[in-house]
Amino acid sequence: MEQISRRSMLTAIGGLSGAAVLAACADEAEPTLGDDTSTTYHYADESGSGSSTSGTEGTEAKGELSTVTLDAPDDLQNRWAAYAAVWTAANISGEGTGPRVEGGDWVYEMEVGEWAWLVRLKDGKAVLVGQGEPDTRRSAAEEKKARSALLAGAPSWWQTYETAVPEFNSVGFILGWDGKKWQQAGAPGSRGGFAALTFYLASQERTGEQLARFASGGETGYSGSARVAADRIISAGPKVTASQLKALGPELDAKRLAAGVKAAKAFAGKGKR
Repeated sequence: MEQISRRSMLTAIGGLSGAAVLAACADEAEPTLGDDTSTTYHYADESGSGSSTSGTEGTEAKGELSTVTLDAPDDLQNRWAAYAAVWTAANISGEGTGPRVEGGDWVYEMEVGEWAWLVRLKDGKAVLVGQGEPDTRRSAAEEKKARSALLAGAPSWWQTYETAVPEFNSVGFILGWDGKKWQQAGAPGSRGGFAALTFYLASQERTGEQLARFASGGETGYSGSARVAADRIISAGPKVTASQLKALGPELDAKRLAAGVKAAKAFAGKGKR
């Protein structure tokens, strides 16, 4: 069977604009973490359009933290729960995969393998770890070095993620939420970083668009009755009902609605670490 390129898949599912697809799928070599290069880095905003930064503006000096624009974990909760519910009800992937809750932590996945893991602490802090380039492969030594660079200058509590994220996962970014803002260390423009992640949950609109696609097999956009149904699911979050899911679209399996409700309900509660 002919392998479909990642660029083609992203374009087909409509999750990114042309500029952001190029940013997520560029074939150039990965910049060395912490280096001062002249590479142009592309950043996707919530609407999926891209902007670029060149030279030293695309990297941070080693040991410095930079602020990242992203909603607070509490504001992401309902979108994450809704996304997990619809993904599960549409049977996008098998049991134990896809967006879900593991040990009180929130796991994000999308169709072509990009992932993120929100490690939630009892005091409200959180660490978001992930990879925007799922084809990245490293040896154990290379992975250890990459993770160390991504933690350069970060508070020690960021290392909490190590107890949750498997050591064989190739990490592309690490962000920390201190209760007020998101920050990251290392080189924000590095390939596989947060800017490269196709993160549908960045806004209600992007989340709603994806829910509508899942429920209609890609036939319906985020408008009309589909928008109303998607917004209700997002508003309900962990309290979504089977009837709310059923109203979204025909691709949701009636036999999977209860599983979707259960998947969303798991997102209730505080962090456990």
